[in-house]
Amino acid sequence: MALRILQVVSRLTYGGAAALIAQWATYLHKAGYQVDVCTIYSKGQFGEKLEQEGVTIYNLNLDPDHRTYQPRRKYDFRVVRPLVHVMKNGSYDIIHAHLFPTSLFVAVASYFALGPSYVISEHSISNRRRRLRAFKFLDYVVYSRYARIIAVSEQVRQALLRWLPGLEERVRMVPNSVDPERFTVPDWQVHRVRQELGITKRDRVILYAGRLIYDKGPDVLLKALLGLPEQVGSLKVLVAGDGPLDKDLRRQVKSLSLDRMVTFLGLRKDVPILLNVADLVVMPSRREGLPMILLEAMSARKPVIAAAVGGIPEVIEHGISGWLVPAEDHRALAKGIALLLHSTDLYNTLSNNAYQRVHMQYSTDVTIKKLIGIYYEVLSTR
Repeated sequence: MALRILQVVSRLTYGGAAALIAQWATYLHKAGYQVDVCTIYSKGQFGEKLEQEGVTIYNLNLDPDHRTYQPRRKYDFRVVRPLVHVMKNGSYDIIHAHLFPTSLFVAVASYFALGPSYVISEHSISNRRRRLRAFKFLDYVVYSRYARIIAVSEQVRQALLRWLPGLEERVRMVPNSVDPERFTVPDWQVHRVRQELGITKRDRVILYAGRLIYDKGPDVLLKALLGLPEQVGSLKVLVAGDGPLDKDLRRQVKSLSLDRMVTFLGLRKDVPILLNVADLVVMPSRREGLPMILLEAMSARKPVIAAAVGGIPEVIEHGISGWLVPAEDHRALAKGIALLLHSTDLYNTLSNNAYQRVHMQYSTDVTIKKLIGIYYEVLSTR
């Protein structure tokens, strides 16, 4: 009999975690598993796509404004009651929670839904709670409700265990993954988007795709653009994403006279096409777990220039499968961009090696076997 699995997440609107859950749910559904998804705040674009594929979505709709990064009712515990209803009525074997405070809600609900086994994914290397020791007990209580904790990278695992070393026996690692076939895009779609964005044949294109928040470092990219040599030529920088820094970044672009170079795209549903439009993908992050856009860019055979933070160096070997720079170092970032735009041999080497690495170690076919193995491990020990 196939496993019955419920994935629980804040929303399926944007971000690497949402993309990963949608990918897992699609794969498990096609493989014959009974997999449903419950969203706490809003369903979002990934949720709508999953419904079209036949996956059941339970949207508790705590904050229907899916563009809100800080939900108005973020810690409204009245959501626990409908969550318990979903959890109990589905007769699930596994309930898999993602992100905070969803993990908190599921932990509380688990006291009222005793049948399933509980698993949680740890997506980030840091969070605000770890800045105050007062939250350590709360986190320990929450994590203790889960039979297994799945870290998306070794750095994420180590960071969690530094905070709560008593959880070591429960922690497993399953890296983020991608389906490389998603990033093979017809030429006519790429041509259409280039025309829509006013990109000419002589333009070189840099893509930043991610939330517009401090941890992702979009401001570092803007500083790097000012330091690019004139020999780089005609350059277009696409910023795909939304977030609390959006207005400040737009003002900064205008004040630095970068508005002819930088185009803000907002939230986009066509990231695979944008990756094929781009020549380079830039990730100037200050903190990361294992970002999905990194794996997606590598799947699209695009060189990535990224800050050497979090789980990124676990994937990128500098000068072999990508280009690493120190965090906050906009000068090194500018030098890396200029180098890759000028060196065809290096560009091709990084592109091909990146694709091979993702295909061999981070494809969905590889990682989903690890995930299913953990599910069965949990069930065999309860």
